[in-house]
Amino acid sequence: MLMNHSIEFTNLDIAAVWLTTGRLARQGDFMTTAFNSVLHAERLGDNASKIEYSKLLWKEGHHRKAIQNLRGAIDSNAFQTEDIVPVNISVTTAGRGDDQTYKVKCHAQLLLAKWLDRAGQTQSVSLKEEYVIGVQTYPRWDKGHYYLGRWYLKLLESEKRLPISKQSSEYLSGSLIKLVIENFVRSTVYGTKYYYQTLPKILTLWLDMGMEVMNNTSRTARDKEFNDHRLQYLEYINKYLKRYTSERMPAFAWYTAFPQIITRISHPNKNVWDALQTIIIRVGASYPQQALWSLLAVLHSTQDDRRVRGTAVLQKLRVSHAPTHIMLFC
Repeated sequence: MLMNHSIEFTNLDIAAVWLTTGRLARQGDFMTTAFNSVLHAERLGDNASKIEYSKLLWKEGHHRKAIQNLRGAIDSNAFQTEDIVPVNISVTTAGRGDDQTYKVKCHAQLLLAKWLDRAGQTQSVSLKEEYVIGVQTYPRWDKGHYYLGRWYLKLLESEKRLPISKQSSEYLSGSLIKLVIENFVRSTVYGTKYYYQTLPKILTLWLDMGMEVMNNTSRTARDKEFNDHRLQYLEYINKYLKRYTSERMPAFAWYTAFPQIITRISHPNKNVWDALQTIIIRVGASYPQQALWSLLAVLHSTQDDRRVRGTAVLQKLRVSHAPTHIMLFC
């Protein structure tokens, strides 16, 4: 006997469809359709539509109004309901209802911070707080840490272009580099979306800092003081990266930047090399059939220091991680 199975859709289910329609229409520049779809979603009780409506205002050039609308929604706790509909945000796993609420609120806060940054309406300290609030709202999301790290990177690059006499103590001491690396590393733990933006920059900032500390010839007491601070921050970064490599970061994260890592295998700073070697061994042990070819190429280098480093890494892999394929390579 055939049985009729009816599927019931709630208002929020229908609102989710309207919201998706609105987002796709906005991306396709069908603005009338986009506005109508978002209004339908709002009438059905979906507070997340306030984010999409703000995006429409921003796209139409009404930047101040978009910021005011989004700020008003955040200040009125419009995203506190547990039945909120997911918006277009990238997350590694689907969370529970409460998690989804925090993600939407975090998404709104980060969007507000980004717009304030672009509009230049907020001073540096206040703008940092806007990003920090977003991260604290839902700390298990890669986007928040990436946005905060990118903001610190923007400060770092702007400071770099200034004359030395006008550069801040945060830049000269290496504090900004530490903050960029910390946030970019945390973003790699919670998602994969920003790997190709974060990992190359982590390596460049860290390894260049190691070179600068070694090559620094301090002439004044002020220069020596800042170089001592940079050395302390460098040691902190070395330990930080070793800890995250061993405990939290997946090996495939570093594998995406493995060619860049291998090119710096002859780094002269011993403490930096110790941390870098930890990364290479982790990747080599996890993906020997892919990573060992790059290490074998180092053995044929014309530079003695590269050959010595490559041989040392392969020897440690053979001793501590000795599956058959590593034994054959060695």
